[in-house]
Amino acid sequence: MAFAMSCGMAGAASAATVVDIDLKLRYDGTFYHDGVIIPNDDDAGMPLNVVEFTKLRADGGVLGLPHWDMEIGEETFFKAQLVLPEPGTEPASIGYRTDNGGRAPSCQLGYLTCGDVTEVYNSGDRWHVFWDDQEGLSFDLLAGGKLSYQYTPEFSASSLYFDWGWLYFDDRFAEFTVLEVLQPAPVPVPMSAAFLPVAFGALASLRRRRSRIS
Repeated sequence: MAFAMSCGMAGAASAATVVDIDLKLRYDGTFYHDGVIIPNDDDAGMPLNVVEFTKLRADGGVLGLPHWDMEIGEETFFKAQLVLPEPGTEPASIGYRTDNGGRAPSCQLGYLTCGDVTEVYNSGDRWHVFWDDQEGLSFDLLAGGKLSYQYTPEFSASSLYFDWGWLYFDDRFAEFTVLEVLQPAPVPVPMSAAFLPVAFGALASLRRRRSRIS
């Protein structure tokens, strides 16, 4: 009976795997991706000096772009408890995301509380955590790896207006380097393995009982 109960409990518990994350980070800067800079047309009839870019650093630039509230090189942390989805329910691509059962009971990047996480999964060596259409992060679980926090204001291409003109962009990321993995992701152990001692104990007890009866 104990063996049957242990197998049943293992089957029910094996659907989810909980992973604790604790990373020491260094802030590398905030970057805007795939956009254009359109200055104000001060002289009527004069062509605008439009500048296209694939990656534009915000920190310390003359444009005065919003960026993550830290200094380049400053250290911070990322801590989270991630509940992985059931195997086989991961999304096919980052571009098509659905609620696949991933959760994060706790999640914090520096002073930022990650919010209501609705998606957690890993693709190879990289992990991904999202909590709405255009806010989330991805990271490597090794020293020297990267963590990127995406916080694009709108789902589609975004725009910001300044005294000097307009900035249009697709994505905005605060980027970090992983300095140290304080709490690595453990290799998931099937829950059934945790109940094996219970099963073996039940079998030994049954064997002793039969021995006494005989």
